[in-house]
Amino acid sequence: MWGEIMKKINGIKEKMKLDKIPMNLKKLKQKISNVINDSIKPLWNKILQWIKKSIGPVFHKVHESKIGKQTGKFFTSLGDKLQTVKEKIDFSDKKLYKNNMDYIIAGVVAVVMITSSAVYMKNNKTNYLIKESNKVVITDNKAEDFFYAGDYASAVNEYLSISKKDNGNPKWDIRIAEVYSVKGDFPNSKTYIQIAKNKIAKDKIKDGNLLNYMVFTEFMNKSYDDALKDGIEALKVAPKNKGLIRTMFTVYMANNQVDKAKDLIKGYPVNTKSAYDMTEYARMLMVINDWEQGLQVLKNAWEIDKDELKVYDVLAQISVYNRDLILEKVSNLSTKNPKDVVYKMWLAKIYSLTEETADQASKLLAEIKNEKIGKVEIKLIEVAVLQNTKQADKADALMSEIVQKNYKDYRVLHAASWHYYNKKDYAKALLYCKQSIVKNKDYPDNYGFLMPDILQAQGKSLEGEPYFRTGLMKEPYNYNIMLKLANYYWYTTQNTEKALEYFKFAEIVKPNDAEIKYNMACIYLNKQKQAEAVELLKQCIKLDDMTSKYHRTLGTIYMIQGKSAEGIKEIRYAYKADESDIQALNNAGCYYISVDGEIERGLTNFKAAVQGIKPTTDKYTSDTIKQNFEKAQKLNEQYKNSKGDETLKVPDFTLFY
Repeated sequence: MWGEIMKKINGIKEKMKLDKIPMNLKKLKQKISNVINDSIKPLWNKILQWIKKSIGPVFHKVHESKIGKQTGKFFTSLGDKLQTVKEKIDFSDKKLYKNNMDYIIAGVVAVVMITSSAVYMKNNKTNYLIKESNKVVITDNKAEDFFYAGDYASAVNEYLSISKKDNGNPKWDIRIAEVYSVKGDFPNSKTYIQIAKNKIAKDKIKDGNLLNYMVFTEFMNKSYDDALKDGIEALKVAPKNKGLIRTMFTVYMANNQVDKAKDLIKGYPVNTKSAYDMTEYARMLMVINDWEQGLQVLKNAWEIDKDELKVYDVLAQISVYNRDLILEKVSNLSTKNPKDVVYKMWLAKIYSLTEETADQASKLLAEIKNEKIGKVEIKLIEVAVLQNTKQADKADALMSEIVQKNYKDYRVLHAASWHYYNKKDYAKALLYCKQSIVKNKDYPDNYGFLMPDILQAQGKSLEGEPYFRTGLMKEPYNYNIMLKLANYYWYTTQNTEKALEYFKFAEIVKPNDAEIKYNMACIYLNKQKQAEAVELLKQCIKLDDMTSKYHRTLGTIYMIQGKSAEGIKEIRYAYKADESDIQALNNAGCYYISVDGEIERGLTNFKAAVQGIKPTTDKYTSDTIKQNFEKAQKLNEQYKNSKGDETLKVPDFTLFY
């Protein structure tokens, strides 16, 4: 840039015909150079910093009134500085003409300003956020455009066209295989995988990323044997490829080779200087239930970068799936290590996620605000606290401030997208999500969680599937993405077969997780496959005997099957495990009236269930319990008013699984 400025200065000298001015040009040139180095160059560096910190964000927010004020301030400051610069020239030198010197110095400064601004804007043209999401391009080619739009036929055709132009590069065959895989057309997917394999073998290709893509797609096609065989060979070629290692962990688990999966993770070539890489490693350790080491590595990652969003992603994802577990583990660490503020920050993050505990997060933040806890993440937690304590305007203002100061940071853009998604401002959420993807296309959470939720909210559910696949490709061990996808198929598209498929994928990674098995049991019940459901529920109880709903659901099935004794036994277990389980109380009421004919006892259970209804209880559960209670009350009144030989009709009560 400085060379360009000097060329401009020489051009100004020529234009002003300085060679015709009766002065010592050599001396003048030296003086100008001294002035530039001593005053103008440092001045302009300050101006550039000011532009970065003030003008850029101001234009980003498009507040014209502020621009006017800032511009006025800028030129006032510039005028003052120019006067100082001019005074640097020795005007006592008679060979120098004051009037000419005014023009010379003004010209030099103008050139410095114009040239530097041009170079700055050229180098930073992507710093400003585009305001319309449809103008933000997150793909690399038309085939990807079609893929993410759910137009799989066009995606395949476009990939074939690209492949032809690229001399049949096998990576395009793998991409076609991926498209067919997402579509559920496994035979065609396998065909193109084989085409790619043949090319890879023929050309002896050792591209670890390509091999990983192939193995992952085989795994998603449920070709576990092929994925294992090809994955083992790929590891020989690319033993340090982290993506391949992550995929092979899941492949080993799918093939019941748990020890090899664990050994692969423990030997993971983690970059101990990268907070992000350390966090990924920590999460994988937690997946294999090495919580002690996993949380220690997560702490080390936090120490490297206290604003690493991935650290908090891990906490948030685990919290969504098993909040009590992560709270217990982090709380215990905080109690044992009261001077370590890291655990208080983690607890603040977890508490900030719900309205019920947002106040606790606020208290923790106040307690540690003067500690070294980073600059960005604490602000993002504050936004969540404000949002969950009904201070939406303050939350919006703080989020705008954070984005204004960090609009090039994909992590901040991701957090902003979630903020606006939670406010149901889906257009703005989509914009920030796309901006985040542009800044970092390798960040899986945009694909596996955020974008599908936004698209679903906009009524574009089918377009979410390719994003799920991309997110899972980046983190094949992440059972949260698998569960998210399973629930997407279950509740959004009502495709229970696909839902069951992804619950089974999650079960591969977490084989001893009772909750995953419980969800599968519920799907089997929905498909009228009671035997399969009973078997899974027994497994759930074996893994976790103190969860009420496992007993309750099993008891309900037994009662429907006419096995009343087994049914009430499980319902009693359910109540013992959780006396506040209003659904278990409801089912007990059903049993005592319908089976034992004990109206008073049944009514007592229904009444207790009604009294246990909370504002957070879902409408169906609340309405069903109240209706059952009303039926029981009417039956009780009929019983009291009936004659001794009168037959009473027991109403149909609704049981909960």
